[in-house]
Amino acid sequence: MKKKKVILAICAIIVVFVITNCNNANNGSTPKENTVITDSLPPKVAEKQAKDYPIDTLTNAFARFIAGLDEPKYATLQEKPFYKTHKTQIETAWTKILTQNVDKIRQWTIDKSITNQTDTITLLYPFSGPDFLYANAFFPHCQNYILFGLENPGSVPDLTNANEQTLAAYFENLRYSLQYITKMGFFLTNQMKEDFKNKLLDGSLHIILFYIAKYGYDIIDFQTFLLDEKGTIVWQPEILTDSKKVQGTKITFRANDKIKALYYFQLDVSDENLNDKPEFATFIANFKNKIAYMKSASYLLHRPNFSTIRNIVLNQTIKVLQDDTGVPFSYFNNDNFDVQLFGIYTRTITLFKTRFQSDLKEEIDSIKPEKLPFTIGYNAQFEEAVLIFAKSKKNINAVKDTTISKTESEKKK
Repeated sequence: MKKKKVILAICAIIVVFVITNCNNANNGSTPKENTVITDSLPPKVAEKQAKDYPIDTLTNAFARFIAGLDEPKYATLQEKPFYKTHKTQIETAWTKILTQNVDKIRQWTIDKSITNQTDTITLLYPFSGPDFLYANAFFPHCQNYILFGLENPGSVPDLTNANEQTLAAYFENLRYSLQYITKMGFFLTNQMKEDFKNKLLDGSLHIILFYIAKYGYDIIDFQTFLLDEKGTIVWQPEILTDSKKVQGTKITFRANDKIKALYYFQLDVSDENLNDKPEFATFIANFKNKIAYMKSASYLLHRPNFSTIRNIVLNQTIKVLQDDTGVPFSYFNNDNFDVQLFGIYTRTITLFKTRFQSDLKEEIDSIKPEKLPFTIGYNAQFEEAVLIFAKSKKNINAVKDTTISKTESEKKK
């Protein structure tokens, strides 16, 4: 009788083991996304593990190649005249933008205590498009970056078999698509729609990967996913053009011996659309200790039909850094926020002349803040820039953020 009980117990354990493994292997997807990679480990152990993460060789090689960096996979192509032209022009533009803006921004954020090494949390960047350049310039210490815009993400091609004429055109288009953010500090949405119709240059990922590589970071993993009704990531092989689900791409990368994640969504975040896609708001809410950053945002958060995303910024973030095109100044000029103003504010561009904020101008005139050492945004053409830095007085998230997740390959290990 005892033998039978033992046998039954063993059988039950085997059944549970088989069911559990079948569920984990279902469709190759992983239902839970909020798993800590490094925060639960001692700093030196976590740092050592970050160094040991294998590189996504295809994606990393592609990023380095388009960024004008030496890459063995593309060594033959890098000797071609069209590529040497690309590399020279990219290096010139990169040196210029580092000197004129990025280096000054980095020092300014330190001097003004905008960010520091304790900001190992999440950056929410509404209407960013593929702008990892300034996301990382202002907030290099964040562990997660959530970017979204109307631009389609595209794919990561293997360029080794492309002919020289096609590649020369690709690099010319890539440089052209970068010109506005290099000169003015922002992308033109309509222009990018045209740029990304190219067969190879087919989306925002090319620019995001370009900037990750130019910053000297290594790409660990690249995956596409959709969000289920609970805002949980479900991995899928590619972005589906006919899907009504909220879809995104996740890039995991190593930056200065830290593992980080960037999430990019092509998404209309007007109230009408988000009402039909509540999983996106749930996904964002799952990330604690968020910082919001906005610039050149077309004053969309001034409109009543963008109240959902505006309320997320106001109610879920511990601090906000933005120019005048983000949340209206009046939403910060109250007892809920400690506010600092920086820069010059005398006008808006003609296209948005009805969005001029007299209360912001009055406050700027009364305190006369010093001029910013850099210019980005719509008013860069006038050599003006204004930034609103608002810190919430609410105890929004008292716990440390633990929302960076393992990649699919890590979970299988």
